Amino acid sequence: MRNIILVDNPDIKSHAASVMLKWNYRKIEIEQYHEARMKFLLSQKKLVCACCGRDDLRADIGNKKDVATIDHIVPRSKGGSIMDTANWQVMCKKCNNKKGDVYP
Repeated sequence: MRNIILVDNPDIKSHAASVMLKWNYRKIEIEQYHEARMKFLLSQKKLVCACCGRDDLRADIGNKKDVATIDHIVPRSKGGSIMDTANWQVMCKKCNNKKGDVYP
């Protein structure tokens, strides 16, 4: 259960409203990313890992070894775009984890 705190200070109210708007926007942005990611994976003719060449990957959500993942060529931590499909490549989970946030 959530605790609700009533505040009469207008400065705190506006800050709280700003935080809630940012949180709601971020939640929508994440949902749009996951939807776009699945569309990208499903649009590929064949899912082949860009690193090791593995070609038996599946477009699925989960934690299984044979699930294709989206790798950001320019990592998000290095300024890469999260929604630009030109910055995406298919990788197997093992290779994507090994690459981490390294910029090739």
